[in-house]
Amino acid sequence: AAFVLDAAGFDAAAEAAALVLTGEGRLDASTAAGKAVAEVAGRCRERRRPCHAIVGEDALSEPDARALGLAAATEASTLPAIERAARRLAAEIG
Repeated sequence: AAFVLDAAGFDAAAEAAALVLTGEGRLDASTAAGKAVAEVAGRCRERRRPCHAIVGEDALSEPDARALGLAAATEASTLPAIERAARRLAAEIG
């Protein structure tokens, strides 16, 4: 995950962003063990940027999600639900 984020210039983009939106099929205990969302959330935490995740299933407790560095996780398993979640988040940040 770190290699891909480095290659994509993630750090500079995160510095310029008000927040970062990432996605995952399932947030669970294995998420912290090298999944991209954990790397994204960690880098956001280092930069003090809120990181929000839209996921198919959220099996993490709120404390575990916060420890990972996520400001919020929203479940959405269909394209319309993902679009609604993204629009809601966009409306919240103005």
